[in-house]
Amino acid sequence: MKPTFTKEPGTWVMFIIAFITGAVKAGWPDLITLLVFVSLSLFLMAKAPLASFLKNRDKGLLPSIIALAVGGTAAGIYPVMIKPHIVLLYAAAAVLILLFFILLKKGFPMLSEACGMAIMGDVACIAASINSSIQPNLYLWLFFFAFYFASSFRVRFTIKRYRVLSGAYSGLIMLLSALMAYQGRLLFISFLPLIEDVYAALTGRRDDFKTLGIIETAKSIIFAVILIAI
Repeated sequence: MKPTFTKEPGTWVMFIIAFITGAVKAGWPDLITLLVFVSLSLFLMAKAPLASFLKNRDKGLLPSIIALAVGGTAAGIYPVMIKPHIVLLYAAAAVLILLFFILLKKGFPMLSEACGMAIMGDVACIAASINSSIQPNLYLWLFFFAFYFASSFRVRFTIKRYRVLSGAYSGLIMLLSALMAYQGRLLFISFLPLIEDVYAALTGRRDDFKTLGIIETAKSIIFAVILIAI
């Protein structure tokens, strides 16, 4: 069946959590925030049909891709006119999307996923920057990228080397976060849920995809709540 829009639950969960976190930090809700959400959602919907088109050259997918791209652009015009600084973040997302598909096509799945997680960080930064400048919100980009990239390793636990990488990566993030929190930068407490990644890597525990999805969603919500609360 041709994918006319992106249906991946995990992708949508990450997107919605990232956007809501940024939006709440910015003072959600308002019309511009809603339009930006619609704009980014339509672009995200185009991911699956675009990936399928690039792989199979199925021209039957072009109407869906064009309609979603035009819709995303149209929804974003007014917000960009009112808040022109966010066009820089839209441009950054466009570059990352291009890199994502290039790396995916070249056979570098982890690097392409890194670009995907950077896009999610950009989403949080866009939402947070609607009612403020970009610079104070760049930490959201870095935080969401670092946290979500840990999830990329977790879903690959069936391959032993990724289990080791997951434990090493999450352990390093936890260590750096503990040091930063000790120095009074309490935002780094938000990485506390990565303890589960370290524990799973050390014990070799493997979860089915449904259970893993629930665990990762819960961890992401806890991460976001801590970010919002501090």
